[in-house]
Amino acid sequence: GSGGEVMRQASGELPGTTGALSKGSHYKIILHCGTDHPLPANRQMERKDSIVDTVAAILDKARGARKIVFVSGNFNVLHPGHLRLLNFANDCGDFLVVGVFADGNGKIHVPEHLRLEAVQSLSVVKYAFILRTPPEKFIAMLKPAIVVKGKDREAGINPEREAVERYGGKLFFGSG
Repeated sequence: GSGGEVMRQASGELPGTTGALSKGSHYKIILHCGTDHPLPANRQMERKDSIVDTVAAILDKARGARKIVFVSGNFNVLHPGHLRLLNFANDCGDFLVVGVFADGNGKIHVPEHLRLEAVQSLSVVKYAFILRTPPEKFIAMLKPAIVVKGKDREAGINPEREAVERYGGKLFFGSG
């Protein structure tokens, strides 16, 4: 459609992947038809989804993954440091989840739906969503094997550490 979303189920070998999907595997592919206007409202479903719904959707999509890795941030302007950090995070596991902080933080200048679209466009990111809750609360529910933050955050206060230590996860710092 004109600027709409195309959603389809695919199985078999997908272009741009490093290997074939197992028989019967289903991956939802979201294609955005290039337009110059903001994403349609149906693309911003995260506004209505509860944290429980988001965790359930991630666990469903990550079925069969050995290690879920979680990264969160503003991604105000996606830059090479972010790309290096997300590539590092992807190398730490086999299913990368990214929480993009919601609008409302004084440091954010790019609207959340555009920041989310930029993160979703990266092939290493398997699931991205608008994070409307403190990261440590979300981590406590998802229980990813690994949480990755930028090296520049290592010396600061990291409430994520306590959350991952409660269930035996790991907090890594990667340079961006």
